[in-house]
Amino acid sequence: MFVALADRGNDGVAFLLDRTSASVLGRIDISGAPEGTVDWAGNRLLLFCSVAGMARLVAYDLSSLREQWQIPVDGRSITKAPGGLPALAVGSDGRFVFVLHYKTLRPGDANAPGVSITWLTAHDARTGLEQGRVDFPDCVAARIFVATSGAAYVLCRDQLYAIDTTTWSVAQAFPFSGSVGPVGIVGDRAIYGVTRELEVLAMNLKTGETTRIRKSNGTGATAQAWGQLTIAPSGSTVWVISKASGDRAEYDPDTLAVVGLNTWSVFETRIPHLRGVGLVGARVVYGTGGSLRSTDGVIDKALIDGRVDYWHIFADHN
Repeated sequence: MFVALADRGNDGVAFLLDRTSASVLGRIDISGAPEGTVDWAGNRLLLFCSVAGMARLVAYDLSSLREQWQIPVDGRSITKAPGGLPALAVGSDGRFVFVLHYKTLRPGDANAPGVSITWLTAHDARTGLEQGRVDFPDCVAARIFVATSGAAYVLCRDQLYAIDTTTWSVAQAFPFSGSVGPVGIVGDRAIYGVTRELEVLAMNLKTGETTRIRKSNGTGATAQAWGQLTIAPSGSTVWVISKASGDRAEYDPDTLAVVGLNTWSVFETRIPHLRGVGLVGARVVYGTGGSLRSTDGVIDKALIDGRVDYWHIFADHN
């Protein structure tokens, strides 16, 4: 199966879908700004939601959709940018669930010293109990990523922090542009970020060195959403939600840009009302309006009526 989360801003729906046909196997309606991730090792779906006006993190058994546990979330980090900035993640080992929090300490410019604090908490994926915390003062618009090994990284402003999960402290800090759009992690090897002009910044997680990969062919499209970057397991290709027509400042993606890192090329496909893209096995699945489709034509499934701001697509790549 795979999971597709329809984000409608103030609420959403998480669908459990058959990998081949996208037939609906189950669904969970989400109140409040939705965000989710899947712990494939533990066979559980993790969702942020709002219960009686309080932010909570809820874990569901993927097979039965029964609730396993839920915990309150103080100062949940929410970004209203399309696709959001990842504030919830779990490693493929299924050990920890990582949550980013944000709180304003006093009025004023959000980027000024002492105005805000961001912190990361780690929770036992089986029980939700907190296992560790790391603070990041004066960090705005942070993002969390977890490598296949379970190592955690926080992108904050122009720094990427590697987290030591035994001492719950920052082990290393690497310079990395915080102005990139969608960002994703490639196994244990690299962090990729895509600029508005569809250039890829690739950081080697072993050396901390960043390479800027520029496209060799001209393209009229510009990246238009944030969220989690869709990356081939080999790291050779990325898929970017972008826009090629109309006012670029208005959010209405209409182009799926496929960036080949080996050839430094960009191939564009026009898709009206494009709202998300992900890999399900080798198949490229994308959201357009309230439907999911695949580039090979096998999947074409209407799932939800009305407006969808963004589709988050999760599949097990192991």
